Amino acid sequence: MKDIIIIGAGPAGNIVASETAAAGLDVLVLDSRQIIGDKLCTGIIGKECLDKFPPKEEDIYHKVNSATLISPNGKKYSITRNNTQAAILNRISYIQSIANNAKENGALYNLEHRVTEVNKHPDYISIKAKYNLDIKTYKCKLLVISSGFNTPLLRMIGINTQNDKSLLGSQIEVNLTEPIKTEVYFGKEISPGSFGWLVPLYNSKALLGVISKTKTQENIKYFLKKLTNDGKIIDRDYNIKSWGIPINPINKTYQNRILITGDAAGLTKPTTGGGIYYSLLSGQLAAKTSIEAIKSNNFSENKLKEYESAWKNIFGREITISNYSRLFFETLNNDQIEKIIELGFEFQKELINESDFSFDWHSKVILKAFKIKKLRESLMKLVPMIPSILLKK
Repeated sequence: MKDIIIIGAGPAGNIVASETAAAGLDVLVLDSRQIIGDKLCTGIIGKECLDKFPPKEEDIYHKVNSATLISPNGKKYSITRNNTQAAILNRISYIQSIANNAKENGALYNLEHRVTEVNKHPDYISIKAKYNLDIKTYKCKLLVISSGFNTPLLRMIGINTQNDKSLLGSQIEVNLTEPIKTEVYFGKEISPGSFGWLVPLYNSKALLGVISKTKTQENIKYFLKKLTNDGKIIDRDYNIKSWGIPINPINKTYQNRILITGDAAGLTKPTTGGGIYYSLLSGQLAAKTSIEAIKSNNFSENKLKEYESAWKNIFGREITISNYSRLFFETLNNDQIEKIIELGFEFQKELINESDFSFDWHSKVILKAFKIKKLRESLMKLVPMIPSILLKK
C-alpha cells in the first residue's frame, strides 16, 4: 500500500509529489497522458510565481514588463513597468521539470494510466486504472485528485460537478509578420464578457486566444481574420484548440482520506482564467497537510479540512472579489468597456503603481478603482448596477 497516490501530473500534482516524496513518503503518481504537462494553456505566470516556483532559464520564452491593451474601438493603451511583471513559459518543459524533481525525491510515475474507479474503504482508498488492455489495482492511505477541470473522478467520490461557473477558451499557435509584445484585446466581437490575447512565443510564433462564457470558436475565427487583415498574422490554415476553465471552487475540496487540488478543485483566477500559480500553491498546501496526516495517521475530514482553510486564507477572498468583478464586466457593452478602459488610464497613476499592481493578485486594484472618489462616481454613472462587494470601503 502506498502512503499517497496522486492522480494527475499537472502543476498541483507534481508539487504534491515532490514535497511529499522529499519528506520520505511512498508516493505514486498516475496520469492518463503520455507526455507530462501537455495541456492547453497560454503558459504565463506572474512575478510572484516566478520567484516562488522558479523555472529554468531555458523554459522562459520572454520576461514581460509591458502590455498593450486594445479597446473595442481599436484605441491602444500601453502599460509599462520598470521590473518584470510576468513570464511566458514553455509550459510542458516547466511542468516536466517539477515532475523530474519529484522523481529525484523518490516519487514513482505511471503514465498512460487512466483511472476508471475510486473506492473508499475505512482504512484505505482503492483505485483501478487502465493501462493498455490491463486493469491495475492500487491502494493508498491518502488520495490527492489533481486531474484537471471537470474530472470524472469527482463523481466517483460522490461530488456533484454540475457547475455553470466556468469559461471556454480557444487558442491557436500562429505565425507573426513581425515581432510584437503582449497584446490584450477587448470587445464583444472578440470575446463577450472577457478578452482576447496575442502572446509572443519564440521566433515568429505566438499564441492567439480568447476566453468567454459563450462558445468561443466563432469569436476566435473573427479575431484571427481581423488580425490577418490587419497584417499582424500570416494567412494560413490554423488548428483551433479549445478547453474548459473553472472560475469558481467546488463546494468542498476534501473528504476522509482525499484532497482535491488545482483545476480539479476549481482554483483559478476568475479574471483571467490563469491557473498555474493557484495550482502550485494549492499543491504545496495539500503536500503540507498530507505529510502531517500520514505522520499522525489521521485522515479524518477534521484533519484534512486544514488544507481548505489554508488555501481560503491565502486566495479565497481573491477568488470571490475577482468573480464579482467578472460578473460586473460581463454586463458591459462595447461603449461601456471603451469608457472604462479610458477611465482606467486616466487614473493609471493612482490605480496601478508599482507597489499595488500584481499579475497574480487582482483584487487590490479592483477594489481601489471603487475607492478613488472621482473614478467611483464615474463608474457608477456609467454602470449603475455594481456588485455591493466591490463598493465596500
